[in-house]
Amino acid sequence: MKKCLFCAAPLKLMKFKCKDGYICKNCYEIVSLNFSQTVKNKGKEELKQIYEKHSFPQKETEFEITRTINQLVLFDDKNALLCLPNHLKYCKEKLKPEIFSFSSINNCQVERKQTLVKEKKKEQFFGTIKIIIRTNQVEKSMKEIWLIPNPIQVNSLAYKTMDTLAEKIKQEIEQVQKGVVSC
Repeated sequence: MKKCLFCAAPLKLMKFKCKDGYICKNCYEIVSLNFSQTVKNKGKEELKQIYEKHSFPQKETEFEITRTINQLVLFDDKNALLCLPNHLKYCKEKLKPEIFSFSSINNCQVERKQTLVKEKKKEQFFGTIKIIIRTNQVEKSMKEIWLIPNPIQVNSLAYKTMDTLAEKIKQEIEQVQKGVVSC
C-alpha cells in the first residue's frame, strides 16, 4: 500500500498525485494552501518547503466554516469571523488566507468598470467587476476580490452571473456588519 510523502500515513481512496509520489488529504490541504493550488507538477522538495512553512497553525483562533459563498468568502458565525481564502485567481497575487473579525469590517462595495468598444459598426460594452472590502486593520485596510479581472461583454451570461455573485457577497457582508446572520 502507498504511503503519504510527508506523514507516511497509508493512502486509500483519497490521495493526491505530485511529481514524486502521493500525499494524503490532510497534507494536501497544507501544501495546496487550503486547496487553492494544484500540486501535480511540484516535486517533494518544493512541497516540503511549503509544508514546513504552513503546517504549524499561525493563529490561536480556531476558524470553523459555517457558511461559504463560492469559496470566495468563508464565514464562521460561531466565532464572528470572516475568511478570505485569497485564491490566486481572484486576488491577482499570491497571498495566504486572511481572517477578519466581523467588527473589523468597515464596508463592502462592488466596483464595476465599463468601457464602450466599437467593432464592425457595432457598439458593445465591456466590463470588469471587483469587490472591495475595507477594514479597520492598518496593515490590511483594503482587500480586493477580482471576479472579472479582464474585460468581458456586459450582456454576457458570465458577467451577469458574477455581478449577481458580487451583490450576494456584498449583502452577506453588510448583514454581518449589522449583526444579522442569514441561515
